[in-house]
Amino acid sequence: MKQQLVLDRLAVSLGETKYYIRYRKDYIDPNDPRIDGSHIHDCYEIYFNVSGDVSFFVNNKLYPIKKGDVIFARGGEVHFCVYNRPILHEYFCVWINADRNSAVTEFIERNLKKNFISCGDLGEDISNLLFKMNNVPSSDDRFEDTVNLLRLLILISERREKQTPPPTSILPIELQRIVDDISENFAEISGVNDILKRHYISQATLNRRFRKYMQISPRAFLEDKKLAYARQLLLCGVSVTDACFNAGFSDCSRFITVFKRKFGETPHKYKSK
Repeated sequence: MKQQLVLDRLAVSLGETKYYIRYRKDYIDPNDPRIDGSHIHDCYEIYFNVSGDVSFFVNNKLYPIKKGDVIFARGGEVHFCVYNRPILHEYFCVWINADRNSAVTEFIERNLKKNFISCGDLGEDISNLLFKMNNVPSSDDRFEDTVNLLRLLILISERREKQTPPPTSILPIELQRIVDDISENFAEISGVNDILKRHYISQATLNRRFRKYMQISPRAFLEDKKLAYARQLLLCGVSVTDACFNAGFSDCSRFITVFKRKFGETPHKYKSK
């Protein structure tokens, strides 16, 4: 009876936690139009590089990635992989959806404050655990699944405490200024022409720099920032119309079209869930 009470209390503290893990090993050509581009999730995401010469854009910075490096993205952050050359890219992604008041969320918010973590000597341990989690079917025991996830988070946080300061963004200074401006002022920037005027740059130069360093167009990046904010507003119960205009869209029909193209469902359907 005492043991059952302990387990019940642990279950309450862990809350409802679900995660999905994906392992991929693909040959990627940066010029392939099928590359899926940027991502925006409501949940936490952990990316672990097994192999492949790539960079990773997250929280408005572009980091060079090597074997064993981890990228941690929070819900609502625009993030994506940048392929520096044709490569065989091997990696894990773990998506974590946990109750706001759960032990998992509390641990993440307290211990994983950085987006980039170089795992160094713990990289092999993390890799082995990820392969184990990926190869073992999800257990009927939700507690056991959560414990495996906590082991992963603890390993990453242990390495975070040991690492030196992460590298600075490898975006050129001029492009970093534009990215930061878009990220801070997306709601008042109506389109690419506004960016050109704000930074005294030609459209050809702007497009070339975005494509070279981020493999995304400035228009798509601006839309992503608006959409990410609109999703947050919808999650907070804001109406579709208010989310549209507060995020910087000037036309609701276009907002609905862009939202559905990006996320596969309308803002109304997303809000209703």
